[in-house]
Amino acid sequence: VFLPYVATNDTPLWWLAQHGLSTNDAGALADTDSDGCTNWQEYIAGTDPTNRASRFAVRSVTAAGDGIRLAFPGASNRAYDVECRSDLLDTNGWRLLVNTTSVSNVVLEVTDPEKGSKRFYRIRARLQ
Repeated sequence: VFLPYVATNDTPLWWLAQHGLSTNDAGALADTDSDGCTNWQEYIAGTDPTNRASRFAVRSVTAAGDGIRLAFPGASNRAYDVECRSDLLDTNGWRLLVNTTSVSNVVLEVTDPEKGSKRFYRIRARLQ
């Protein structure tokens, strides 16, 4: 068993090289496409660090029956924690709404049953 060669934040050197980036910490920490996400964050999200249009973001928020539906892109071998809270100043922090995984590049949809209440959401991507 061989451990992969990685830069900061466990960004594989092969992935940096595959995208034509410097295979060191500077390459992982750079924001090559100037989209506001560092290259290591793009690795975790499964987006292309050389394409500004390829970014992890909520695509739509729509009413769905008695709830609210959030749609966002999923990438292979990633897990997503969808968290919510009703007040950004609340000291209780974020509450896990759902944990979901993606096996291919698809748009994932998550429904929050609490329609009508003020809510803030965040989605955290992780490698599986």
